[in-house]
Order: sequence, then structure tokens, then C-alpha cells
Amino acid sequence: YIETLPVNFSGQTTVRHRSTAIPKVAVLVTESRVASAGTTVGTLYDIEGRDVLDGYATPEPYTGLWEIDVANTWEDTGQVQIWQRVPAPLTVLAVLPEVRGGQ
Repeated sequence: YIETLPVNFSGQTTVRHRSTAIPKVAVLVTESRVASAGTTVGTLYDIEGRDVLDGYATPEPYTGLWEIDVANTWEDTGQVQIWQRVPAPLTVLAVLPEVRGGQ
């Protein structure tokens, strides 16, 4: 389980008093297979580690950037959660949320 810190922008006034939306998140991983990401535990979306074309064999570990659309709801904190709910490797190097700030 990974949860990012609340969103804030370096060099600008704080945005913690404003609502934020995170419509998309990119997760940089190495040697990983599967995970789930979202803004809350109730809005997790699976990051698939396999494809129909692989014949449902054990997928090879993936190194690269997983991009996933998440629930585009306005939240107070602008945090992202990443869950590993199956016994498979997951090594997260970076979490890169797309952030939209409100008023």
C-alpha cells in the first residue's frame, strides 16, 4: 500500500485550501506485474499486467511507465493510492499524478 502526500506546488502559494482533481496518474515501475491505483480505496482501477495476446501465461515483469485514468472527482487532498492486492512483485520508482486545481 502506497499513499502519496497531499498535492502542493513548489514555488507557489499553497493549494491545500482548494479542491483538486486527479484524472490520470502515471506510475514508473521496475520489474513489476500488477497493481491498482486511484484517489481513494473505493475508486481503485487495476493496472493490468497481462494482455489477451499473451495466451494467459504468466506475464513477464514490466519495467516502464504505467498510465491509468482514475476517478476524476474533486477531493480536498489530491492524494493517490497504489495497492498491491496479489502476491506479485511491485517496485514503484515514481508516482506522477495529473493535477487540476480548483478554487
